[in-house]
Amino acid sequence: VIIYCVVVAIISFVVWHILYSTHHIHHSSTSIQQKHVLFVIAHPDDESMFFTPTIAHVTYPLFGNHVYVLCLSTGNFAGIGAIRKKELFSSCRILNIKEENVRVVDDKRLQDGMRNIWDTSIIQTYLSQITAEFPIDVIITFDEHGVSSHPNHISTFFAVRDYLKRKPSMLGLKLETTNIIRKYISFFDIYLAPNLPSSSHLFITPSVSKCWKSMQQHKTQLVWFRYLFILFSRYAFVNTLS
Repeated sequence: VIIYCVVVAIISFVVWHILYSTHHIHHSSTSIQQKHVLFVIAHPDDESMFFTPTIAHVTYPLFGNHVYVLCLSTGNFAGIGAIRKKELFSSCRILNIKEENVRVVDDKRLQDGMRNIWDTSIIQTYLSQITAEFPIDVIITFDEHGVSSHPNHISTFFAVRDYLKRKPSMLGLKLETTNIIRKYISFFDIYLAPNLPSSSHLFITPSVSKCWKSMQQHKTQLVWFRYLFILFSRYAFVNTLS
């Protein structure tokens, strides 16, 4: 069964590449241009697994954006946080995000773990620091379901939401969590996505090669099921944000 799934996924990947390799960038209902854009993630590798279609858009040179990452933990669940921090920097280079624009929080109160619900006030302290350091216009993060229901992702959303209530000049965008079927039908989810209102964004990556290359920088995380995740996950191909 696993071999069959991998074969189907590879065929789908090839079809996608043929169909979209001639496209220069993405499709979006509204574009993000000339902005300072901050991605707020919970762990190293979140940027690769979930946000690459959006990152491909905002880092496109002609759009003139400045892109930043705030990672709220080192992902030290297995005691390898220092290594994972370096992997994040390598991944961001692949994604055309400058290392000097990446901040990684190493706070004992914000530890990676499925049982850890983070204090949103602590997260907001770090949001205040990075928005004081850089002139952020747009903050992009998870939605209230966290894509994978990870409590760290969900805490990140609520912290950003509450922080933005005090910053009316900043635009906040959250990554849509889909149902389990849409989540694992690869690029076919493009055809199931609903008609988006003008305030929403649909980003379709022209190639998943950057997602692969970015994820390959997270060597400590490349267990077998992550390969399958990238092959089948709609988040390697499609992001919808609101």
